[in-house]
Amino acid sequence: MSHFLKLPGLPPDAVPLLERLLQEDFLPIEALANIVESYREVINEAHARHGIANAEIGGAIADASLDLLDVMDDRASHDTRRVLQAGIRYFVIENDGQGSDLATVEGLDDDARVMNAVLRYFGRDELFIDVPDRPPARRTREAQARPRGLMSRLRRSR
Repeated sequence: MSHFLKLPGLPPDAVPLLERLLQEDFLPIEALANIVESYREVINEAHARHGIANAEIGGAIADASLDLLDVMDDRASHDTRRVLQAGIRYFVIENDGQGSDLATVEGLDDDARVMNAVLRYFGRDELFIDVPDRPPARRTREAQARPRGLMSRLRRSR
């Protein structure tokens, strides 16, 4: 499992959080699928309201996550489940240490790179997500002025 954290393309700044996520208790596979679908909705709503969140990359990460979950079952090895769950959990944490996923168009780039590492771990390169080659997301003055709890605000406004 530790070799997962050394895969090419994994953002070095993501490793500390992934190390913690790899230690979490297992969530039911169905719950992980529901979490992914819920976060896809959050991304789509943020995109519709503010036009900033990258719904295309968010949708691609969600699709890849669900494709992997479709072939996963409770008999999978602990390492296999841990890697997939950590990748999904990283995706659904809005502020994963790389800035808000929803505050800039680049906000989900690190999440896509993490998911690509998960896909590489599983040998599913055909599902790779195309991530533009651009610098990591930086919080602009406008984004800094916005509250960080956008995900929770979106949920409350339903």
